[in-house]
Amino acid sequence: MPKIGDKIRGEEIGHIGTNNYIWQVCSVCGKGNWIRYSKKKQIIPYKCHFCTAGAEETRKKISKANKGRVFTKKHKESLSKSLKGRIFTEEHRKNMGNSRKGIYPSEETKLKMSKAQSMERNHMWRGGITKSNGRLYFKVSNDYKFSSMKDHHGYVSMHRLVMAEHLQRPLTEEEVVHHIDKDITNNKIENLMLFSCNGEHSSYHWKMKRGTND
Repeated sequence: MPKIGDKIRGEEIGHIGTNNYIWQVCSVCGKGNWIRYSKKKQIIPYKCHFCTAGAEETRKKISKANKGRVFTKKHKESLSKSLKGRIFTEEHRKNMGNSRKGIYPSEETKLKMSKAQSMERNHMWRGGITKSNGRLYFKVSNDYKFSSMKDHHGYVSMHRLVMAEHLQRPLTEEEVVHHIDKDITNNKIENLMLFSCNGEHSSYHWKMKRGTND
């Protein structure tokens, strides 16, 4: 644990640049923090920014100032680099845990958080294409013209989507798309055949097995 007055270079605590920092403890709340050190600036007695203007008021100002702010890719990389390898003290970890203890987001907030991290806004986004049991699935948005075809996860199988695009209408749940060459990865329109229901599809397979296709 650092002592009051200890000095350190910013790069040693994960900050970018050549600034020096000094460990100070707030004279009001008693919380310690590394603050930028300057010989020209009087830093004693030190007050943290929350205690200087009032914690609640400061939070509102910070929230308002950052509302709708869009970070550039370069800025995100700088933020990530500044925190890389940063080690928090046990006291800091405890304070961070206590600050959110007993706070649960509302359903409205959960929905906003979900939308903020959905599809291309998510860092794990890979173009909306996934593979399951050999079949390709495509993620579609709610405003997509064939969104009625998606499952509860928001995906549509690629062969059904290709057929819907070809017909320029959404397929019904009863309709079945068949792969002619039996290769479920070949989703070209010339390899697809549409049946009105699963019974018709099964009948086609039965006739093919018997060697007739009347």
